[in-house]
Amino acid sequence: MRCFRQFFATLSVVLMALFASTAQAAASFEELQSVQDGGYRITSQLFMYTILEKAGERRKDVNRLIGVLDPRVAALGDKDVTASWQALRTSVANDPYYNGEVAQQQLYTIEDNATRLAQALDRLIPPGTDPKKLAVHDLISRMHVMMTIYLRNSADPVGGANYSGVNREVALETLPAEFTAKLAAIEKSQPAMAPVIAKIKPKWSFLSPRISNFNEKTVPYLVDIYGRQIIDLLVVATPN
Repeated sequence: MRCFRQFFATLSVVLMALFASTAQAAASFEELQSVQDGGYRITSQLFMYTILEKAGERRKDVNRLIGVLDPRVAALGDKDVTASWQALRTSVANDPYYNGEVAQQQLYTIEDNATRLAQALDRLIPPGTDPKKLAVHDLISRMHVMMTIYLRNSADPVGGANYSGVNREVALETLPAEFTAKLAAIEKSQPAMAPVIAKIKPKWSFLSPRISNFNEKTVPYLVDIYGRQIIDLLVVATPN
């Protein structure tokens, strides 16, 4: 009887490990993209909270998103995602101010942590994922990066001049042209995306020159609104 108990106890441990491994492996492309979107949205809203001089509704949105993402990150069961998520979560816990002034280094830390979370999630994308999905995901990621850098610069009293973090070699002024080229490529290769791209183009035509010329006239509120709308349109239109 004792041998049977030991056998079933061992079997239970093996099955639990198998189920945990299966649950982790089963993380869908859509779930990974959604969690990534949540991490970037937390970042953009914290930057807007700063830009709008402690806008309470932006802080509430950050806190709400943290509550949504906590269990979803835990369900992924990946140590790198969990670690990068906890780093982002910690970095947005406090107001990015020091002695009443914007703490630029804290803004930089938040950006870096959001970027590392996105990178960790990208590493979990299942092999063999439809290239059409990946092409749209690439567009979404590019918009997130543009928004993050633009809003960080807008929140930073020195416009990001002291930034030396993960995205230090990313030139904001070159990103819109790359996005435009990728959007055109999808329009050509994925005819089913045409109705969505038709909705995106007017918004992007407005944003593109303004992102390219950050120092000319900053419009963070509009970048936040239109950038989010473009992302949402792309997410909904991602091929199944």
